[in-house]
Amino acid sequence: MLKKLQNISYFICCLTVFCCSKGLAQQSPQYTQFFFQQLSFNPAYVGTSNDIVVDAGIRGQWLNLPEQPFSQNVGIHLPIPLLSSGVGVQISNDMLGPNRHTSAYLNYAWKWKINRNTALSLGVQGGIMQQSWRGGDLITPTGIYDLGIDHNDAILPTRTEGSLMPDIGAGVYFKTKQLQLGIAAQHLLEPTATFQIQERQADYQYKRHFLAYGMYDFIFSNTITWSPALMIKSDLVNVQVETHQLLTINDLYLAGIGFRGWQPDSFDAVTFLAGIYLSNYLRLSYSYDLNISALRKTNIGSHELTIRYLIKNVLPSGKGKARYNPRYL
Repeated sequence: MLKKLQNISYFICCLTVFCCSKGLAQQSPQYTQFFFQQLSFNPAYVGTSNDIVVDAGIRGQWLNLPEQPFSQNVGIHLPIPLLSSGVGVQISNDMLGPNRHTSAYLNYAWKWKINRNTALSLGVQGGIMQQSWRGGDLITPTGIYDLGIDHNDAILPTRTEGSLMPDIGAGVYFKTKQLQLGIAAQHLLEPTATFQIQERQADYQYKRHFLAYGMYDFIFSNTITWSPALMIKSDLVNVQVETHQLLTINDLYLAGIGFRGWQPDSFDAVTFLAGIYLSNYLRLSYSYDLNISALRKTNIGSHELTIRYLIKNVLPSGKGKARYNPRYL
């Protein structure tokens, strides 16, 4: 019975895309710890540390739901002080049922240091995306599968289909000693993945996505910092908002709680976070999403893990000394 329900969910998922000549959807992966994953969506963030930064994240969403979303990303970036710039590479992989989205981007940011603690960055990214569908995993109510794969439907693939396309994005990042603000735009070219299914062409178009976010550090003492954060995401049709309250204790321990939702019909999850700085070079953080949407009866929540590792930058540095301060990593 579970296998049958799973196959029906596959069918519905793919039908949404392939039943018309062009499919549209909200395609960006969800990350609860967006304040630790800024490279995954904002190219202006590259080079914001004095060191080479390796960021990685993995997320399993709606666990216990068959073929739930599963996302991974890894990025590396570093500053080039002599050019007032930063560069970085970011790779991501996002899976949902029979659908897989993989992308790789090269990011560049020009940095304007306004004063000792204030800087503005303008960033761009360019790269490639691959969209693929495992048509052989689909089962339709009228299909015949005794001796092969016959969906009995001309708009569904019977094998793995893939499409490559170019993509660009842009962003702005502003930072003071305690404040972070960012704006990013994804899929500016609205690239289209084209699949040739039997004698029919199916297109899957990526819509432009826009993100605005901010985070502020209220420093109460030498031991406690409270950092509220807000993220607004939109494709100019739908809007989603999430807010988080993060505590940093002794520059070593992290604890937080958050909420994702804009209107009652988009309330998604209450989130919890815990993290630790194992050294001045390494941070681990984990978050759990308690689902409160209509899917809450079919899953046991979402898990997300992020890792940051710093490597000493061997490139010539600008004026001033580099200092490790975990609070602002």
